[in-house]
Amino acid sequence: RAVISSGSAEDVAGLAAPGSSLEEFYLLQKLLRGLGSDNVDHRLQQQDFSGDDAAPAIPGLEIPIAGIDDAKAVLLVGSNLRKEQPLLSVRLRQAVVRNGATVGSVNVMDYPQTFELCECAVAPPSRLAATLAGVAMAVARSRNVDLPEEISKLTDSPALEQTAAALLEAGENGLLLLGANAAQNAAASSLHAIAQWIAEQTGARIGLLPTANSAAAWLAGCIPHRGPHGHPVERSGRNTAEMMANGQRAFVLLGTEPELDSLDGAAARKAMRNAEFVVQISPFVSETMMDCADVLLPMAAYTEAAGTYVNCEGRVQRSTAATNPAGESRPAWKILRVLGNFFELSGFDQITLEDVQAEVAPGEPAPSARQSGSHPGVSVDHAAHGTIGGLERIVDMPMYRGESTLRHAAALQKTADNPPPALRVHPDSLSALNLEAGQSAVLRRGNDREITLPVAADS
Repeated sequence: RAVISSGSAEDVAGLAAPGSSLEEFYLLQKLLRGLGSDNVDHRLQQQDFSGDDAAPAIPGLEIPIAGIDDAKAVLLVGSNLRKEQPLLSVRLRQAVVRNGATVGSVNVMDYPQTFELCECAVAPPSRLAATLAGVAMAVARSRNVDLPEEISKLTDSPALEQTAAALLEAGENGLLLLGANAAQNAAASSLHAIAQWIAEQTGARIGLLPTANSAAAWLAGCIPHRGPHGHPVERSGRNTAEMMANGQRAFVLLGTEPELDSLDGAAARKAMRNAEFVVQISPFVSETMMDCADVLLPMAAYTEAAGTYVNCEGRVQRSTAATNPAGESRPAWKILRVLGNFFELSGFDQITLEDVQAEVAPGEPAPSARQSGSHPGVSVDHAAHGTIGGLERIVDMPMYRGESTLRHAAALQKTADNPPPALRVHPDSLSALNLEAGQSAVLRRGNDREITLPVAADS
């Protein structure tokens, strides 16, 4: 209240963990917008927001998950599918083994798969869009059509011609899947636009693979440029990147540790430390929370609270509490409701979770993967890819470190899927840098971002 009275509501921002429930997303955005701020977001692992206005209302799969079994040709774009979406990876393996599906990949790393790839193009993040443009060129040449100028200027040679031919032959049984590395890319909107052009030319479907419960976040309006159910807002708020760069005076954090959940953890930590007031709603306590938060509100853990979750095909799934909340913790939706009452905002008189569900009314969401507009824009800013000494940073979040509950699960932290932090570099690059595996290296980005990591060879 003091921050708003001494400045404006735009000085306040809210960030939610992507795994929050539909009801939690909804009440967080309702609280922020009730205070007069549209600065609310959940996309902590994203840096390119240029496609927000053209983005679908609920990003996701254009086909049912079970339909992946029937795919005849698939192109993976920026996705470690086996670790990001294990069940989808199993479905795709069935398509390959049982139906002989052709699968190609455009990726920043040569990720191991449980099925055979017919082609794999590995490119640094700054060249990912150009490589996908090469696939588009292969499609254009096969169909004898002109490639849009904004795509053709990215490449002068075709790529993955066998996969392109398979997509053309498969028609509506073709599928393009854009994963976490595509969403993290500095040219994420361009990757989406190029993939959409390929789909339009081949008849293939597209699948955007949202993180955790992100589909519910879009449905609930926990984004700065749209309200619940995609309804327009009078004025768009700041996205995650703008919040971090702009230096918000106050933050409300829902279930997230921004310094660990954000793509740019150093910027997130700086933003939290520089904020005048931080409210942290979390089931856990960490040293950073104690250092940055002014108020800690204990929320019930995932297993202690009921909630609604929406998967990438739009399936609504509701969970119930398996046990009572520990100590004085409360379900996050109740905490947010009480905060609304504290600020004397209207619309925070819900008594039960069902009351909240009735307001947001998920119904039967219909995810889409298409950008609006006949020719979505394509633009690649190579400077945005964060080159360090000729090297490019690839953020490959281990599957058991991308969410606070997983990070606090001691058993999961000991598994092979949670390797220790390291600077993993190709052996050829190590030689060029006069580095050896086992040594330590200092990475610097800007004037205030520095980290020392052990060096590991990764071919």
